[in-house]
Amino acid sequence: MKQAGRYDWMWVLLLSAAVVFLSFPALMLHPNSTLSPIGGDCIINSFTAQFYLQYNSGVHMNRMNYPFGEHLSFADAQPGLMVPFHWLSSVFPQLKGYSVAYFNYAVLAGPVLGSTSIYLLLKEYQANRLMSIVGALAITFLSPQVFRMESHYGLSYLFAVPLGWYLFLKAERTLHMGWAVATVLCISWTGLLHFYLAAITCLFLLGYTFFSTLFAWKKSTAKEQLIRWGIPVISLLLLQGFMKLTDSVADRPSKPWGFFTALADWETVFRPHASDFLVQAALEPGILNEGFAYIGCVPILFLLALILFYLAHLLLKKQSTFLTPLSNADVRFLVSASCLLLFSMGIPFIWNLEWLTDKISFLKQFRGLGRFAWAFYYCSSVFAVVALSRWYNLIQTAKLKKLFAGFITLCLLAWITEAGWRMKTVHHWNGHAQRNYLLFMGNNYQTLLKGSGVFPNRYQAILSLPYHHIGSEKFALDQWPSPYYAMKAALQTGIPSLNVMLSRTSLSQSCLQMQLTGDTLLKKELLSSLHPQQPLLLITSKNSVLSASEQSLVNQSRFLATDGEVTFYETPVSAFEQRTAVVKEQFRNRGQQLHLQPGYYTSATAEVAILKYFDSTRNLANRAMINRSTSKRPLLLDTILYNRNAGDTLSVSLWLEIEPEKDELPVLLLSERHKGKEVGSAQFPSKVSRDVVGRRIRVSGDYILQQPGSRLIVSLHTGSLYSNLLIRKKGVNVFAVAGTNEFLFNNLPVKWN
Repeated sequence: MKQAGRYDWMWVLLLSAAVVFLSFPALMLHPNSTLSPIGGDCIINSFTAQFYLQYNSGVHMNRMNYPFGEHLSFADAQPGLMVPFHWLSSVFPQLKGYSVAYFNYAVLAGPVLGSTSIYLLLKEYQANRLMSIVGALAITFLSPQVFRMESHYGLSYLFAVPLGWYLFLKAERTLHMGWAVATVLCISWTGLLHFYLAAITCLFLLGYTFFSTLFAWKKSTAKEQLIRWGIPVISLLLLQGFMKLTDSVADRPSKPWGFFTALADWETVFRPHASDFLVQAALEPGILNEGFAYIGCVPILFLLALILFYLAHLLLKKQSTFLTPLSNADVRFLVSASCLLLFSMGIPFIWNLEWLTDKISFLKQFRGLGRFAWAFYYCSSVFAVVALSRWYNLIQTAKLKKLFAGFITLCLLAWITEAGWRMKTVHHWNGHAQRNYLLFMGNNYQTLLKGSGVFPNRYQAILSLPYHHIGSEKFALDQWPSPYYAMKAALQTGIPSLNVMLSRTSLSQSCLQMQLTGDTLLKKELLSSLHPQQPLLLITSKNSVLSASEQSLVNQSRFLATDGEVTFYETPVSAFEQRTAVVKEQFRNRGQQLHLQPGYYTSATAEVAILKYFDSTRNLANRAMINRSTSKRPLLLDTILYNRNAGDTLSVSLWLEIEPEKDELPVLLLSERHKGKEVGSAQFPSKVSRDVVGRRIRVSGDYILQQPGSRLIVSLHTGSLYSNLLIRKKGVNVFAVAGTNEFLFNNLPVKWN
């Protein structure tokens, strides 16, 4: 086997391009009229990029989260690609019509550049020629990032880690500042494709640098240390500086939700996917675990052999290059990747050390922890090729050399088969690419509206119901496919959308957005930021289930057009105004229309409600909350329900403080017990509530009693600040005084002056 040739990288590039072409011929031949899958993250990544290219500039897009918009990085719009293309389109206007092609080719270029980067990395390690070529292709097309080519496109650029690693090696070995600057610029740029790409690369290099400093300090020059530490640190600082200069939002969540929810584990790393060649239990990938990073059969064999050889080396206490095929520097890279693998599994935090994440708060910036296993994937795979190459070169006997060459051939065949099968699995995306484009990018909505005499410039924003809001970390109102219709209409008409499908959105903006479709009794603070005379374009979809407040909006809207799947309405801004006249009238005439109970009024005679943590001397916004923020599971109520029958429906509500420093809102827990046994339970998540007043939110829900005279236990799943627990029979209205000019109607504040 020969050492890698000078121009072999061109063969790798061409071969990988051929694999991409065979896997996605429709996208390659018709890039401007095809789209990958159009569900969930797939369509939001495509939408934000396309909308930015058509309607926005700079690093901000205003076509979602209206009227605020969002920074490109938090919209997954890949500013590292979209900003340059937007600039090119301004210089060469004819390019603007090819934005879809640009987007598709950028994603498809990921594996091509990835295989070339991996080959150059193997060449830098002086691996054999054939093994470098085949290994580069196998590592590329078995990469867990291949699955991202159909959804989270910003994470699909699998060249990021190997290219950053290769450039780092060149800088470290040559000590040339030009290589160091190139590495910093490359890593920083990949961070503008998706921050995780830069974070994974930087933490991988920082781990190597740390162990090099710890164990090889005396052998390193000051310049070596400067380059090692400078590259990852400066890269991260540049990204941080970019965000500081370009992002004006001051209240993004500092501790995003989900640190422990998207972890890797031993199965996701060392067991093939259900659709892979060695399992074949499924035809398609399906829902993919965030921590999926199966390294392949050959790297697994390499790691097992490496462990056995190193154990033999320690036991025999004999120097042997065959037993230790990796240099000390190689081992430091592998140890760094192994540490990141443990980190991706939540180790050591999952060992009852969750409190450490609060002490080291920057860790909670990462909610897709499993993605850090990708560094281990690339590192173990690259060193598998390097070790096999070195072992082969160490064998002197011709017969043994042939036998080992046969073994290597079998390994490469198995490896390339796994990679080929992976691409066969993802090939099915190609079959629907043109249909997806027609479904999402076709001008059917625009044509439908124009046919009804409706023109987009009349409307200030789109609102698709049921309302969907994902992005603030505190709220998670998932109402798919409502955002799909909003994005499709927005892209075709140019009208911005009030719906939100972003990440780490401003807390104050999210509170305003959620409140807009909240109960009709609430004053909608967002209205002050809308044009009062310019209506909204309202969208509802077939078979959608609307809340009472959403149905009220539809009832006040004017029908425009329908295609059988979606219906368009014109909604005046005045439709969002408070509707309090009826309850105010009832409260004014409470002596005649309501029934007095101890501390409150009800609409039914002798109907007793449970009111706890109420304060009749202060209105809701000013009253002090019960502070159980540090408690693990605060108990709110434990009582026997007298005069209640099986089948009665209880309406439960509670006000909570939205604490910015917490990574999630509490879940209200209800447990019904009868004769010592739990006979029923319910969970009411705060994150879906739209009843927001300032930084306080009302969580509510209904529960059907299973037994008469049961014991009811109400608690929160985590600590919080809370007040005003109300439990009433559904259909019975409860009025309670709250200060001098406010009363509560079913736990909702109403000004009565």
